This record gives sequence, C-alpha cells and structure tokens, in this order.
Amino acid sequence: MPPFAAASGAADYEGVSWHMLLVPAKTPQPIIERLHAEMKKIMADPGVHEKIAALGLIPNESPSIDEMRAYIKSERAKWGGMVKELGLEGSQ
Repeated sequence: MPPFAAASGAADYEGVSWHMLLVPAKTPQPIIERLHAEMKKIMADPGVHEKIAALGLIPNESPSIDEMRAYIKSERAKWGGMVKELGLEGSQ
C-alpha cells in the first residue's frame, strides 16, 4: 500500500482524529451552550485528562462552539474535495 500522499497526489493533507459532542441541527442554542459548558468542565478535570492520555489520545481544551463549527466546515471541504478528486463519491 503506497503512502497516502503518493496514492492521492495530495502531499499537503493531514489526517487527524478528533472527538466532539454533536447535536441535531435544530437543537436550541441555549441547550448547545449548556452542553458545551458542561463538556468544558469535564475536560478540565485532571482525572479525565489521565484517562484520555491512557488511551493514547492527546487531551485538549474544548474550543468555542464557533471554532468547532468552522473546523467541521473546513474538514468537510477538505475531505469532500479529496473524495470528489479521487472519484470516490458514492463509495461510502
């Protein structure tokens, strides 16, 4: 199996794993803000950091809601473009 950059011709792509809590699109903003605040509290707990690190993951502080929305949008554009470029649409 060739490296991703060689197979795709896209040397500037980086694949990373990320985990976030998602809700349905029509979830009221106050509920989104409450969930985000609670997740920030959870992620601030040193015990949670230890458990995440024990899984081989890197615990990070939760970005703002707008930053997460922007990140998802950029990832969809990046990987969606790659899927189209490689002719993989509909192969999911």
